[in-house]
Amino acid sequence: MNKRSQSEAPSFEDGAKKFAKVVVVGEYNERILRNAYSLAQRAVENDLRHNLTSLLTKRLDLSNNSCLSEGELITLARLGNGMPFPFLEEVDVQNSNVSDRFIDALSLASPNLLRLNLNGNPMISDSALVMLALRCKGLQELKVSSCASLTGRGIAFALKSFGSKILSLDLKGASLDDICITAICQHCPNLEALSISGTAVNEEGVLSILSHCLSLKRLELSGLPISSATITRLSALFNSMDFIDVSFCADLSATDIQFLIDSFPNVEIRAFGLDLAGVVQSDSCALIF
Repeated sequence: MNKRSQSEAPSFEDGAKKFAKVVVVGEYNERILRNAYSLAQRAVENDLRHNLTSLLTKRLDLSNNSCLSEGELITLARLGNGMPFPFLEEVDVQNSNVSDRFIDALSLASPNLLRLNLNGNPMISDSALVMLALRCKGLQELKVSSCASLTGRGIAFALKSFGSKILSLDLKGASLDDICITAICQHCPNLEALSISGTAVNEEGVLSILSHCLSLKRLELSGLPISSATITRLSALFNSMDFIDVSFCADLSATDIQFLIDSFPNVEIRAFGLDLAGVVQSDSCALIF
């Protein structure tokens, strides 16, 4: 007989543990993902809810996916039939072409999410953020860079729900408006990392954020129309900052960058595309240009 006996076949629990281990370390390929999808299907078919305790996965990395359809990703996210990863804290679907359908399934199955990377998914809309706002109120990190269908109003709605918990926001290239900037100022007092590079935020908006978000450690302002007024305001945060990106901020002068270096002796400063003639670097400050 070529067929393995049922007693020799690997159990669902063994397979689930193996899958959990693979996903935790973020090492996967098409074969592993296909096996994981089959595993999820078996869970539904056999109604193996009692084996959920074996799925100790905290991090689900499905970024840059090109081998699974969104329907298959949804099955992985909720393990079919509404059965969640009970301990899931972080999901990365960057550049995986997911839509609001995926967020609907994920937010229902894993309401205790802490970190979510949606960067590079143009089909994600404001509806997805509404679902997250209603179901995942403990989010601490949200990345929505290059999500072309999102608006500032949708981001603002989400921040009103979980902004007080948010520590990190990646909004590079997002369609930010005054409503969104106000939401960041009013609802994100504990924000530590913020990227608004490549957005239409003006200097008034930047100054408002710097006046309200006093725990910032990482700030990315690349390409924004900021001036020495922003640099002066930044100096008030010298005790907390670790990283500042002012690349391609054309209105900044070498004098402004020198002021940054002198104000932040232990901070990494990124300043690509700027004229830094005459700038004297500090031994403790990492100036990247």
